[in-house]
Order: sequence, then C-alpha cells, then structure tokens
Amino acid sequence: MSNLFSYNWYLKEAPASFQVDLEYAGKFDLLGDFTTLLYITCLPADPEQTAFGRREQSLLVKVQKRISQLLGDAGAFVGSIDLQAQRILYYYTNDAKRLLSINAYCGKEGRLALTCTRANEPNQQTYYQLLYPDGVKLQGVENARLISAMKQRGDLLSAHRRINLHLRFYGAPDMQRFADLAREEGFAIGNMDFIPEREYPHGLTVHCLLPLEWEPLTAATTELIALSAGCQGILEYVDCAFVEKRF
Repeated sequence: MSNLFSYNWYLKEAPASFQVDLEYAGKFDLLGDFTTLLYITCLPADPEQTAFGRREQSLLVKVQKRISQLLGDAGAFVGSIDLQAQRILYYYTNDAKRLLSINAYCGKEGRLALTCTRANEPNQQTYYQLLYPDGVKLQGVENARLISAMKQRGDLLSAHRRINLHLRFYGAPDMQRFADLAREEGFAIGNMDFIPEREYPHGLTVHCLLPLEWEPLTAATTELIALSAGCQGILEYVDCAFVEKRF
C-alpha cells in the first residue's frame, strides 16, 4: 500500500516539505487497531549543523526502512515532514510494545540524533489534520504548477501582474456577501456569470496585483478559500497574464 504525495506547506510558520501516503485515507479501520502514533524525529548528530548533507540524506532513507522493518505488519508509514535540518517520520501501529525495539535502535544510531515519541490517536488526527492535504494545501500545489508552467515559457515571475481568481457559489446572495468581504480585504471584483447546470451555478472573478511567486500567491488563495467557504463557495482555478522576460 503506497501512494505517496509530496507538497510544500508550513509547520509552525516555518517552510516545510510534506509527504503523505494517500492510500490510508478512510482505510485505517480495515487495518485493525492502528491508533498508536509513533513519530521519529531525525536531526544531524552535530547540533550546530543547519542542514542535512548528502551522507545524512542517505542515512535518513535507511532509518525509514529500518523503522518499517521493526514494525513489520504491526505498523504503517503514513508520511514525513522535512524542515531545514529536521525530518519527522510518522507511523501508526497496533502494537505499542514495538516502541521498545525502536527506542533501542534510535539510541544506537550515532550518525544521526533520533528520538521516538508515542501518542494515542484513536482518530488518526495527525494523519488527517496535519499530513493529509486539505483544499488550501492542494491549491498551493496547483499554484506551484502554474508558476512552473509559466517559468518554462520564459515568464518574468518577479513582475507584478493581475492575478485572476475564479470562484463559484451556490446562490447569488452568498456570492454578493463574498464579494463585499473580498473587496474589504483589498481584492478587486471582476466579472460574474451564471451557468444553471453547474453544481455551483454562480461564478465570480476577483483580481489582485502580485508577482507570480508561490508565497504571495498562496497567501491570496488561502485567504479567498477561507472567505468563500463561509459563503458556500469554492475557488475553482487561478490564471494570469504572461510577462515575458527581456534579456
């Protein structure tokens, strides 16, 4: 069982790279009592080191494999989070006694600083609330794809341009309430449309002026998703004008 999905987001406001096995969504009950979370924090052995080197990167792969071997059928690797000089590996198990052998392994591994922590999670909340990507995080992935595609075309990403954010709503009153809120937050209101056969028949485009860079774009989409969610709406997609590099 493996369907690993990677994305960039934040952990306690610090930029981080997430990896999650999507195959476990909605399937923990089929595995049995996998309600004990084990998370292994991996740091460089030298506390002054600010990033993992090539050697440590290779060791991290071996650590993940070894922890999986120690858990065997009693464990499931569900994801990881990477910060600048830290990797956290997440597993669920139905046999908390396996923690003893894992702690012993972590204590013997002198090339990395490893610690294992246990938590009781009857609802696998770390998987669903921290690792599994919600709509906001998935839009961050779409933002990265848009930026990558425009960069390949030769776009001057740092140039400010009008970003178009296309949203849809169940009802006209909800759309109008959203428009008022978005205007208060500094977004410009653009065109509206009505397509009765759509699940969300009312469409609205809002605009903002930004460089085509991940952090400011994702801040804008995150804000609009939150605003639209309170108005029975969704962010459908984002597009923008192409700004050609001139050498």
